[in-house]
Amino acid sequence: SITIPVYVADSIKLPQVKITLHGGGTPVYEYEVNGYHLQIPVNVAKDRTKFGAVLVAFKDSVDIYRNGKKKDAVLKQFERTLQGIVTQAEFAILKNTLNNILILIDAKNDSIWIYMLSNIYIPVALSESKFDIIVGNPPWIVMRYIENRDYQDFIKREFLTYELLSSDHIKLFPGIEIATLFFCKVSDLYLKDEGIIGFVMPRSILTGALQHVEFKKFKKPPMILHEILDLEEVSPLFNVPACVLIAIKGGKTTFPVPARRLSGRLPGKNLRLREAISYLKIEDYEYQPPQIPQKRSFYHDYIKEGATIVP
Repeated sequence: SITIPVYVADSIKLPQVKITLHGGGTPVYEYEVNGYHLQIPVNVAKDRTKFGAVLVAFKDSVDIYRNGKKKDAVLKQFERTLQGIVTQAEFAILKNTLNNILILIDAKNDSIWIYMLSNIYIPVALSESKFDIIVGNPPWIVMRYIENRDYQDFIKREFLTYELLSSDHIKLFPGIEIATLFFCKVSDLYLKDEGIIGFVMPRSILTGALQHVEFKKFKKPPMILHEILDLEEVSPLFNVPACVLIAIKGGKTTFPVPARRLSGRLPGKNLRLREAISYLKIEDYEYQPPQIPQKRSFYHDYIKEGATIVP
């Protein structure tokens, strides 16, 4: 069978999920909510088709429970639905998790438990699977626009961990672009060695901005930057100039790197490539990171403070 696995989850901040052994020795992912343990067998979480069927069974069971069906009847229907899909040992674990969800509902701690189940465990399972190819468009957001202070602190720690900035460059933190962290951490967590990643990125990473200097070294994890697609002169596209980075996990990046500049005016957004290409001019060049000036600017002694506005 074919499953289209669509999940909504934070792919760089993995949840605090423990891997434990159930009483029968079955490995489970475990997440605690209000003192109740929600467990999913590891083998079920890693099997996309099986996990999809389990989530549907959870959702249907919760729906009929909310509509007044007795708990015993709900659990029996849950068992019938999953018969032949999971083993007896796996079912015992899933039944216990469903029972805990129903208890949480009775205690008025009702929340989006089924949504949580699908999205809590999936990033953990995917990080253990590893992929040959990752293609994506990570969030483009500068850290000063992240309102959650805890998440800001998490981003800062990760930037230091992945050596994208050093603690000496603390003044640069408000301007860091978290797309660079996504590029590095997603490659680290989900990409196989010699796997390929292709990400749409803000073009500012190709400039001489100090906060992107370490990112362009592609050292953690080690990667070879294979090709750049420079889309700055394509319009309409995004509100911010864009580029695409294609890299291979493993090895060491050396510059210059092959780059392809696309330019032209499109008749509209979201065209198919076959149609868009007739409006675009393509030029190949070699990309070399801009040199960072080592001397102080002529204006240094004339400036008391830069563009940062503080109380």
